[in-house]
Amino acid sequence: MATIRLRDPLRCLLALSTVLLVSCNSNTRHAAPGHVETVSAIPLTKSLRRRELRSDATLAIGKSVTIKSPIAAPLSENFIAAPQTVEAEQEIALFDLKETELALEAKRSTLATAQARLDQDLSKTGAEDVAADEGEPLPQHPPEEAEATGEPKDEATLLSLTVEQLRHETSLLEHQLNQAQLVTPLSPFYAGQPIAVGEAIYRLESTDPLTLRLLVSLEHAAYLDEGMPLTFIPYSNPETRIAGVLDTLSPYAENADLFEVTGHVENPNGTLKDKQKGEVRITTTRQDSVYTLPRSAIITPEARPELKSNSPMVFVIRGDTLSLQPVKLGQGYGEDVEVTGGLEEGELVANTNLAFLFEGEHVKIKAEAPPPAAVIK
Repeated sequence: MATIRLRDPLRCLLALSTVLLVSCNSNTRHAAPGHVETVSAIPLTKSLRRRELRSDATLAIGKSVTIKSPIAAPLSENFIAAPQTVEAEQEIALFDLKETELALEAKRSTLATAQARLDQDLSKTGAEDVAADEGEPLPQHPPEEAEATGEPKDEATLLSLTVEQLRHETSLLEHQLNQAQLVTPLSPFYAGQPIAVGEAIYRLESTDPLTLRLLVSLEHAAYLDEGMPLTFIPYSNPETRIAGVLDTLSPYAENADLFEVTGHVENPNGTLKDKQKGEVRITTTRQDSVYTLPRSAIITPEARPELKSNSPMVFVIRGDTLSLQPVKLGQGYGEDVEVTGGLEEGELVANTNLAFLFEGEHVKIKAEAPPPAAVIK
């Protein structure tokens, strides 16, 4: 028998390292000799489940309202900041009224002086003239307009016109002081603050209610009712679940095969926006007999990348041997998921130790404890 000797120690070490490297990089897993894995198994069976409708939807926010400065004064205090939600009739700003108060004080002083002069002039005309003038309305046009009419004007008439004008200007200033507190006319969120006298200083958008609209087939519409709870999931934040209610269900005017569904969702923190898109889920009254398995029995490609599969899989137990089987999944039902293809009814599927199982391995099915006996009282 011929003997091959590796006289060079370096070559010997290199050959041994190559064999070990190939062995470590292998994707094939092997069970230890004589080892039999014990697993729990569950058969593929049918059960009645309520169908869940899923559809795209777009939110619509109510009317936008532009609030303009009610007085010729700058804002002194602002109580809200974007995107804080505020309530109806809540104060959102105060105006700086120093100039208005000074102007009102001066106007009242001028009015008092003019009124005193008018009273003094009227007292000189005598009781008869005053009585004759009673009940006659004062001219409503200012002095410059009276001059254009050519009517003769005495001092009392001019004073009366002046007093009326001063009263009107004083009333306007008092009205401005009453509008010093700016309150919201509805439930909005703050969107902007362009401050200018007599121009828009706030733009408020209603967040109550937030409505949504979707179209469903006649088949699905038969299992929907007004008042049903729904869930809105924003595409921008798929981990968020927002509760809502189905409001109306009516035939779609543009397509006889569709129904139009409207609903509303809560927006307590003002996080939802106009025209925001998401998915609506509604659990219908429809019950179907479907094949289901626990989610724990499903192997995703991400969970076992070494299996090099692009689809979900299960380990089917045939006899005492495991067979890796791709499956097609449908709708989820909490901890269970619908199986729409890849398995036959009654086939046993491994439900535990999935991370340690492999194709062709021999397994032992764990004996399940019988359910407790019913106690009759």
